[in-house]
Amino acid sequence: MALALAGAILLATALPGCRRESAEPKTLPVAVRVSTVRTAPLQRTLDYLGTVAPAKQVLLAARVQGTVTALGAEEGESVAEGRELASLHAPDLEAAVARLRADHVYWSRRRDEDEGLAARGAVPQDQLEASKRTAAAAAAALAEAEARLGWTRERSPFPGSILEWRVEAGQHVLPGQALVLLGGLEIEVQVPVVAEDLRAGIKEGIPAFLTGPGSGTIMTTVQEVAPAASGQGRTFAVTLPVPAVAGADWRPGEPVRVRFSLEESTGGAAVPSRAIAGRGDGKWIFLIEDGIARRWEVATGLEVDGWVSIAPAPPQGAVVAVTNLDRLSDGAAVFSVSEEAGS
Repeated sequence: MALALAGAILLATALPGCRRESAEPKTLPVAVRVSTVRTAPLQRTLDYLGTVAPAKQVLLAARVQGTVTALGAEEGESVAEGRELASLHAPDLEAAVARLRADHVYWSRRRDEDEGLAARGAVPQDQLEASKRTAAAAAAALAEAEARLGWTRERSPFPGSILEWRVEAGQHVLPGQALVLLGGLEIEVQVPVVAEDLRAGIKEGIPAFLTGPGSGTIMTTVQEVAPAASGQGRTFAVTLPVPAVAGADWRPGEPVRVRFSLEESTGGAAVPSRAIAGRGDGKWIFLIEDGIARRWEVATGLEVDGWVSIAPAPPQGAVVAVTNLDRLSDGAAVFSVSEEAGS
């Protein structure tokens, strides 16, 4: 009986304890969505469409009056230095050269005759000097007229290509009238940019990426920013050099996609903006490892399209919580669902 009584007492004292333990609520894991940390730097960019253009352009104009008799190359054709591009018929110049050539022959003969006579004492010395001066003047006048006649042959001053003819065969031109627009072999890309985007960060020296016809992406830098138009729709002409080898197949007038790199994050890690907890200087993220949340202190940087750069970078392949951050703490158990899963 004593043993039975002791067993009853022990059973009575144990049962309440069991009931209390089962009544205590268990802590459930926090359900969170997660996203993988990016390891590439963030870039703030602007996209534009530019046009290939020669880095050097010269507008050749007529230097004498005449009629265009021939055009020496087609638009878009490459030309060598010294190649004849246009010829003019200038009958007045041709007649002047013929007359001055005859004068030069006559006065040269007179000078030679007077030199022979002066050697024999047949003519005074001052007559010989006058003949020499007249012959020299005739030679100078002829040389000047021949030079002007040479201007009827317009030649290329450097290797390049014909961009645009401003005249056609048979047309009468005056001195100073445009004949042809000639471009050099070196090329560049010209982009019209609105003033608002200049204030956003487009300026000389920033990186840019060019994607042209039949080639990959070429990296370059902004070389020049110049006003192109004023008024309400004010624009600027942005110039980007193209390496000769990289853009060897590009032709003036072809379109090129341009991406300006305005700013780039210095660190190599980025997370969704929703993953950042805290405020001010005290900010952190929650790394999710084997169903446990791990608090990771960070400093934030550049933010682009919902992603923000962070430092220090988490381990390679880390995932972070992007929801229910207010319910998380260091070491909390979590039930994670990938953002890409959509549930």
